[in-house]
Amino acid sequence: MDNNSLERVLTVHQSSMGSTRLPLELQQHVFSYLDPKSFWAARNVCKWWRFASVDAVTLARQLRKLPILPPADAGQLTPREMHDLFAEASYTLMLGMQVKRGADEEGTMSAPQRQGFFAGPRVTATSTGTRTVTINDRMIALFDTAGDTPRLLTQRPLNDLKETVGNGPWLKVTPSSYHELALSSDGNLLAIAQERTIQIYDLSAEPDSFTVNEYIPSAAGHYICGLDFEQNDHVLRVRLSGKGAVLYLGTPPLDPESTSERRQKADIWHWKSKAGLRHVFLDSTLLNLRDNHTSGSESGPTDPDARLSGIQLLRPFEHGYLLGAQKHGRKESSHYVLAHVQCSPASPSTSTSSSSSPATHSRESSPSPHQAAPLTVQPTTVTLLARLESFLSAWDYFLNGTSDDAGSTGTAAGSAGMGRWENMPSCHEHHPSYALSPDMRLVVLAERDKKRIRPVQLSQLFVYRLPGKRGWGDGCGGCGRMGRSSKKGRRSEREVQGKKHTVAPIPLCLSTIQGAVNELRLVEEEEGGASSCHGEDAGKSGGKSLVLTALAWDAAKKWTFSQMC
Repeated sequence: MDNNSLERVLTVHQSSMGSTRLPLELQQHVFSYLDPKSFWAARNVCKWWRFASVDAVTLARQLRKLPILPPADAGQLTPREMHDLFAEASYTLMLGMQVKRGADEEGTMSAPQRQGFFAGPRVTATSTGTRTVTINDRMIALFDTAGDTPRLLTQRPLNDLKETVGNGPWLKVTPSSYHELALSSDGNLLAIAQERTIQIYDLSAEPDSFTVNEYIPSAAGHYICGLDFEQNDHVLRVRLSGKGAVLYLGTPPLDPESTSERRQKADIWHWKSKAGLRHVFLDSTLLNLRDNHTSGSESGPTDPDARLSGIQLLRPFEHGYLLGAQKHGRKESSHYVLAHVQCSPASPSTSTSSSSSPATHSRESSPSPHQAAPLTVQPTTVTLLARLESFLSAWDYFLNGTSDDAGSTGTAAGSAGMGRWENMPSCHEHHPSYALSPDMRLVVLAERDKKRIRPVQLSQLFVYRLPGKRGWGDGCGGCGRMGRSSKKGRRSEREVQGKKHTVAPIPLCLSTIQGAVNELRLVEEEEGGASSCHGEDAGKSGGKSLVLTALAWDAAKKWTFSQMC
């Protein structure tokens, strides 16, 4: 019985005298040959199959195929505990998740390539492909590529040692000069990095207008290997060469709860202000992790062996920001985490002084909405909300999945159960990309393949299940109003520690695609029908599906996630 036939049965009205009311012994015999995903689908066919699936021996056999520690034993758990454990495992491991592959759409460089532009280190475009920027020798050119033929909008020279517009630092002029480029979402701002110098150009201004230039002292010992505008162009994500170190320059919206402010795009005045390019909002090398990751209390001891790398801001949450990151340390294998950091206005002593601002007089004569003290991340307020397993960190769960000693049938089934999760992220790629669903129940990860022997670069996409914001409330000890009740947080910790079994948060591998993923988008899509889930799945799908778009240079790959009921 395959998954397709099971899904077809779900659409048929079942009656008490239907063909699905088989003898109980025969139903349980069928269950013994099913993998966990097929078992989940079979028990949701009708009430008779669900009744047959609650047998303790049947549930224990299926639970032994799942990445759960310690292994479930029918002699030590009550029927209710086994039912709840399978419900938790089904939700965490997404056994009821239906993934549909959508049609490919145009990528970032699809339209520019049709008009004669070729992807390279000196060419970049907006995510829609309507604006394209090229650097030819020392000349920056902005093109409108929304039509059939490119249309030149503006040209201006690089602010290098030959041009020297305004004050420095300027870019070097060498035959082997290499630049990192980032174009804002509307195509008006262009950021150029060379070694540890960053310049931001306003492409909508006059060609001889001043640029925003800054030497980044926080990048000492590294060189800049990547740039990205994020948070509606309010911050610049600077990827450094040293083991996934990340800087966030600029300041996100002052009021994270204001939807209108988050939607307002930043302009050149934002980057010229004290909250702009000279302000370091987040430095991943300064973040301090505590030994007890379930508590955000600053009184806990610092873990000197643990560090976060590959950080990316996701969204504002509880007087701070959620971020995805890699966690490395000597005490455990590297894995991914979802974390929270608090933000506060920077004090005058910690804010970066104005070292080189070529547009100081222009900025003083123009009104700016960013006159308040800029926000900055508090390095000691890191709270790890969710652990996302990698291949090595989940090895104990995989060994448990293959050590099923329940006979030859159980051993074969255990191997089949492991195969669903055999493709895992390595957590060795230093600069991954993340996307968080609006309901905060799914997070998607894009990890590049680091093997140099590949003829083309490859990227893998993984999706993790999260407990959602309700599951983070008590564990986020320092997150605003959620951290005000320390007794409730300690009670939650005791409940977590008192659980008999742990289900590994292991992802599903969606696909392997060619090229690097430039952007991930995960949005909700309303469905016409209402949810008809039974039992533990009721209310979790809500009649909504999620659409993932992975944007690469040549194509945009799409997937749709929905809950099967």
